[in-house]
Amino acid sequence: MKKYLILLASAMLAWSCGDDKNVDEPQKPEPPVTEAAISLSATEYAFAAAGGTSDEITVTSSGAWELIGDDKVFEPSAKSGENGDKVTFTVGVNPQSEERTGTFQFLCDGEIAELTLTQSGGDELTIETREYAAPVKGGSIYVEVKASGAFEYTVEEGADWLTKPTAASAAAATPERAELVAAANDTGKARQATVTFTLGELSVPVVVTQAQNDVLKVAEGTDVTYNVGKPAETIAFAFEANFKPAVAASADWITVGEPVAASAEEGVVAYTLSIEVAANDGEPRNGTVTIAHPENNDVEALVITIEQDGEEPLPEGAVRIPDANFRTKLLALGYIESADSEICKVLDDGTTIPMMNVSNSNIADLTGIEAFTNITSLVADGNTGITRLDLSHNSKITNLTLRRLTNLTYVNLGAINIAGWFELTALTSNELTVISTGTIGTFECNGSNIRKVDFSQCTGFNTVILTGWQSLEGEMDLHNCTNINKLTLNLCPKLQKLILPASRKDVMTYSPGGDVNPDLNVEYK
Repeated sequence: MKKYLILLASAMLAWSCGDDKNVDEPQKPEPPVTEAAISLSATEYAFAAAGGTSDEITVTSSGAWELIGDDKVFEPSAKSGENGDKVTFTVGVNPQSEERTGTFQFLCDGEIAELTLTQSGGDELTIETREYAAPVKGGSIYVEVKASGAFEYTVEEGADWLTKPTAASAAAATPERAELVAAANDTGKARQATVTFTLGELSVPVVVTQAQNDVLKVAEGTDVTYNVGKPAETIAFAFEANFKPAVAASADWITVGEPVAASAEEGVVAYTLSIEVAANDGEPRNGTVTIAHPENNDVEALVITIEQDGEEPLPEGAVRIPDANFRTKLLALGYIESADSEICKVLDDGTTIPMMNVSNSNIADLTGIEAFTNITSLVADGNTGITRLDLSHNSKITNLTLRRLTNLTYVNLGAINIAGWFELTALTSNELTVISTGTIGTFECNGSNIRKVDFSQCTGFNTVILTGWQSLEGEMDLHNCTNINKLTLNLCPKLQKLILPASRKDVMTYSPGGDVNPDLNVEYK
């Protein structure tokens, strides 16, 4: 027994001397050392050209992993995970005939497992240009196509103007281009059609447009040649167009209006053009009216021919005076030999007299006054029946009195120069045109019923007084009055625009009254 106690004491002493740790503290075991590793259940996968989703690929790793690689074509279901996770890849249809490949790397603590994905080539149908413009006059269009095989193409239903050539076929079209034939556009409207190119499951749309053609033609049943008598006449000419044309007459005795469209619809529209032929007191004459495209000279213009009856040449020293009251007055003045016929012989006094006063004589037409080229003074007050007055052949007139010509709509002063006052007042007509290339000291004019005026051919007005235009609308154009010094404008509540010469902007005096449209637009041109 004693022997065993000695041995126990020796063992305890040896333990206490060999380790200074607390014998009562438990000791943790050292963790086992694990090496980094990663592997895949498959290292490659092949897709068909039609695309789809791959089988599941299992990732075995020693820890968390991440996936790197170009995922624009092959799209992974996950880009990171843990040991045992599964990944699939999805790819669409291969639009090219060449095989395409993608490589992905799975990373775990510096270790790499690589996966290679391939997809076999499929049908290729590539059209770089998707929009084409067909010629307005018709013709062929060639669509450049890159394809891996024979493709087909069809024009959308209803687009009969665009067709494949009769000799065309899918085989003939391969491999570089396809032909389309456009008919000439005679509809007056722009149009377009979609052409669909197909190869297997691939489909590519191409849009073909065709601009509108410019249409200008005579309406069915309408003549282009008119034979008219000596009296004034109005012609209503019907035509069709898909643009607003420019219109011009070859003679001053032919007046054309603005073409009026039957509707504002797009495309070809019926138009009516009013052509006024003045009365002819001279020899037979002819003229033309031209209707043309304002910009495109390739569009054939419409030419209307007007032939007007006239009189045989007058005897020497004679003049035609249609108005019987004018003849009676001239006979009483001793200026003509007889008033029994329109053909009047002018007496010597008529060719030399400086003064002609035909006031209050119920005259409606002063035609024939052109024969009295030496008059310097004309007084024609109170002849309310006069609507048109042409004094362009009486350039020596310096004193002109035309008061109470209430129905006057047109007066041509030609090159007449009047240093003093010239007025056209108390007019009751609805419109007024004044032509003057001479110098007029003061021009005063008014008309409460007038809605439209044309002073654009007046060049020599110095002082202009315009008052009492309660009905005047639109614009008043004075931009050719390059000598204007003063303009007084009153009682113009509806006038919207006033055009004055730019050269007189800082020189002339412009005095608008308080009764002028406050929104009047004054433009210097």
